Amino acid sequence: RETEKDFMIANYTLPIAGKIKLIMRKEDFCKQVSQQVYEEMGRCCDRWFVNDVVRGYCGLIRQHNDLWWAKHLSKTDRHIRRYKKGFRNHLGIITLCDIRHDKTIHRLEDAFLDAKLIKYDT
Repeated sequence: RETEKDFMIANYTLPIAGKIKLIMRKEDFCKQVSQQVYEEMGRCCDRWFVNDVVRGYCGLIRQHNDLWWAKHLSKTDRHIRRYKKGFRNHLGIITLCDIRHDKTIHRLEDAFLDAKLIKYDT
């Protein structure tokens, strides 16, 4: 449940210019989520790369682009894409974030309906 909360805060906190506390809070939760994703991936790639991709997924500006990471990690751009999207029976960073997002939304669906934050047309 804490991981779901971390993900929701990281993904939905808006980094408003001038609101340093909100930006720092979002960055802190992005780090926590990226650590969880890194552990889920079995530590198969650089944890700072995972952190950078999760930052981008959650709406923060990435520190480096994929070409920089490929050069920095001495990998091809194909390896970088595989780490992000997944390969064979390994889930990628983006895929793990998508799964986490879907699970979290699904668990909160009833609460959202009760609070009238979402509505289904029938």
